[in-house]
Amino acid sequence: MSNANIAEIVELYGDVTKNGRSKLFDNSDFGYRQVTVERPLRLAFQVTPERIAVLKEEGAFQKLATSKKKGKDGQREVHKNSTALSAISGSFIAQISSSVIGG
Repeated sequence: MSNANIAEIVELYGDVTKNGRSKLFDNSDFGYRQVTVERPLRLAFQVTPERIAVLKEEGAFQKLATSKKKGKDGQREVHKNSTALSAISGSFIAQISSSVIGG
């Protein structure tokens, strides 16, 4: 393209009035969308007695043992969830014990 062609294109682009030779489109005309890609937060994870104690005090961890259900269904779910959380805690403690004994 010559400099004259480039200048003409820039002039047409800059002239936002409808002149029959150029057209303006919105992003939505092409189906463009802004997409935010979130990546997981990378944190160091270490199983220690202190961290297990902190985990047990976390509200989010404690909330796992609750239920929105009422009556006996709710009690069964709370018991099941509490048992699962105890198993998770026990697994962490067993991991600490085996690393101390074997390490």
